[in-house]
Amino acid sequence: MVSKETAFSQIKESGNLTTLPEILLKLLSICENENPTVTEMADIISHDPVLCARVLQLANSAYYGFRDPYCTIDQVIGHLGINAIKNLAVTMSIHQVRGNNHLDPAMFWYRSLLCACIAEKLARYEGNTSTDEAYLAGLLHNIGQLTLATAFPAQFAAIAANAKNSAADLLILEEQLFGMHHCEAGARLVRDWNVNPLIADAILCHHLPLAKIEEAFPLVKIVYTANALTRNVIDSTSGYDIGTVLLKIGRQELGKMSMEAKTEVDTIALNMSIQLSINSFKENLPHNVQENSNAGQARPVVSGANPSENSNREEPHRKSVQDKIAARVTNFALLSSFLEDLTEADDIQAVLAAFEKSVNILLGTGNTLFFFPDDSGVLLKGETSSRNILHNMCHSLTLPVNQSTSRIVQAFSRSGQSGYISGKEGDNSLADRQILSLLRCETAMYFPLTVKTQTIGVVVLGLPLHQDSLSENDFQLARSLTQQTALALQVEKIKEQREKEIHSERMEAISVTARKFAHEINNPLGIIANYLAAIKIKLGQDQNLQEDLDTVDEEIRRISKMVSQMQMFSQAPFADFEPVDINQVAADLIRIAKTSFFDYPQPNISFEPGSDIPPIITSKDAVKQILINLVKNAAEAVPPHERITVSTVKCSGTDTLDQHHIRIIVSDTGPGLSDVVKNNLFKPFVTTKQNGHSGLGLSVVHKTVNDIGGKISCSSEPGHGTTFTIALPLKASKPLTGRIE
Repeated sequence: MVSKETAFSQIKESGNLTTLPEILLKLLSICENENPTVTEMADIISHDPVLCARVLQLANSAYYGFRDPYCTIDQVIGHLGINAIKNLAVTMSIHQVRGNNHLDPAMFWYRSLLCACIAEKLARYEGNTSTDEAYLAGLLHNIGQLTLATAFPAQFAAIAANAKNSAADLLILEEQLFGMHHCEAGARLVRDWNVNPLIADAILCHHLPLAKIEEAFPLVKIVYTANALTRNVIDSTSGYDIGTVLLKIGRQELGKMSMEAKTEVDTIALNMSIQLSINSFKENLPHNVQENSNAGQARPVVSGANPSENSNREEPHRKSVQDKIAARVTNFALLSSFLEDLTEADDIQAVLAAFEKSVNILLGTGNTLFFFPDDSGVLLKGETSSRNILHNMCHSLTLPVNQSTSRIVQAFSRSGQSGYISGKEGDNSLADRQILSLLRCETAMYFPLTVKTQTIGVVVLGLPLHQDSLSENDFQLARSLTQQTALALQVEKIKEQREKEIHSERMEAISVTARKFAHEINNPLGIIANYLAAIKIKLGQDQNLQEDLDTVDEEIRRISKMVSQMQMFSQAPFADFEPVDINQVAADLIRIAKTSFFDYPQPNISFEPGSDIPPIITSKDAVKQILINLVKNAAEAVPPHERITVSTVKCSGTDTLDQHHIRIIVSDTGPGLSDVVKNNLFKPFVTTKQNGHSGLGLSVVHKTVNDIGGKISCSSEPGHGTTFTIALPLKASKPLTGRIE
């Protein structure tokens, strides 16, 4: 025998009560919805004693602890929050897979809910007691028995074997072994929660002799009567006399309430797919222990069906539901691995790659395509990660949002529902048939990527050949993956937008400062340079003085050069757009660079012109400015005799630019760049060079490329050189003229 305090401590520490798998599966399904509501969750939890107890226990924890009493599940869920209930559901799922407490869960659930519904009706009829508190007390009236069975499974099984035909036998054996019976265990547990203390009293007293209840408060009488009427419904015992004595309610009214409550519970069981047979139910005690209305006398079991036959019928169904819960638990574990990959993704490309990897491993799907709206919202454009085999061809996939009959467009703009594209269906749009061909599958499934009420894109998964749908479990997993991916993509887009705004604000501030600075510095610099020239003439041929003056003159020119670079930020964008032969511009610049840009010994510089490079509509001066800065930057970075190569190539649409474009590539075999330098590459006033470099050269290049509608990127590894790639559209849109104020 253990002491009462030791037993109760173990009850509180065990905590892993298990409920009917059908109910838990319903709660998990609600939790997996994109926007579950408190009402939906409360509707499930309020119909189950175990979930109700776990929620009350959680609300009473040190982290969540309520200060004011509560009596409704809606109140508790509203306080805890939906995410807390989701976490609780997942935790209970894990314990459900492993749990076993030697109690029939269907019998326990049915008795508890029936007692709650009857208690609620009795309180409404009585008129002075809260119906919510009566319902809660009835639902939890037998929770102590479940806690003992969970905390002491082996000992409880021994009690079940030794208890004969009396509830009194069970209570005595419980008290002998645990120092308390299940009524006291339940009452002590509930008393620790922030509920009306009379609820705990009702639980404590529901097995006392009738004579001791006559002086109790109404809530205790109501639960006592509800428990007796519950036995009456299930076992055909006589509970009506108790209701007449305690609550002065006639037998006919008590019978009506009992049957209405039974109908409600039967309907709930049907809606939750709980298989049970009332005729095979016995009192919720081990084996064949029964109670009569005097709580202590034995009576024979009355059964309209063979219990073992009924158990055999329920076994396959119960195992099927348990298997579904086990699959959900597996999904949660798999999803956690995917979430780890998402947390490490630092840009949109990494998010796409994480999703593609996960669906391929977890679902066995084939190729994956994303579709996102363009800046104007007129087109949906194909996208994948750079690792995807469809990456180079997906950018030519565009779907007009307002005109296309594609199901992908419909998922994005109208229905917002997931669905299938099947090659067997004859009403597919041409675009959808081509997407199936591109994915090399007979059936594809699409999911809208939705954050709250905003759809930010659509993802299409190619299913393996000869598979025309996902299983229910795989569908739930795929939906969870897409929901998390949508959220991660939205976060990355917000980050990118904010970075652009910060960069724009920084450049505007630099522009204003540059204009003021250049104006204030250029005038005195010009005067100093003129006076210096005059002094050099007057001093004649004094060699030492002339060398000193040359040094001063060199520094003045360096300051003037820095000011000129700063002025680039405030000048109007290049506006003289014309047909430009990129190969000719690059060849002329390389010829000049070989004689003007480098000190001796100089690096080897070469030009590799691409074939079939057409003239592009752009600013010739801008292209020159870009090449001059990049080539000089490379020349200053590489040691003597290393190589600098400028090349050109014509490309189709890629992730760099959607349309056909020309690439100018400037690469070197120098020391390369570290990650820290690459992350700050195009920021003004950031430089790793010495000798007074301003750190403005690459910032000027970045601004100029943007001014003429192009994009610039850099790839570099320490010890493996650096490559700058400029993508210029064949026909650029002219920028707005005028200075940036």
